[in-house]
Amino acid sequence: MRYGNSQTPTTLGHRIAAIKNLAQTLMTELEGVTTVQPFSLDDGIRIREAVLRYEIDLIRAALRMTRNHQRRAAAILGIKATTLNAKIKKYKIL
Repeated sequence: MRYGNSQTPTTLGHRIAAIKNLAQTLMTELEGVTTVQPFSLDDGIRIREAVLRYEIDLIRAALRMTRNHQRRAAAILGIKATTLNAKIKKYKIL
């Protein structure tokens, strides 16, 4: 095979593989995007529920970023891996 700009098939193959990997990463990130649930001040704000949802969202985001590697996710969150594991089980995240 000949390419006009002197690219070898392996170089082109590596670029295609990199683009596929990037697309897969973007799709994974998009799956994790959630919309903020609107709330009414008439109903009041339940701070514990809001904090719990926020904590779960942070854990899920860290796990997505690390492709479910719990030690790295724990490091991102600034907590011990055992604490993260306990929260994952408690909140049934995985």
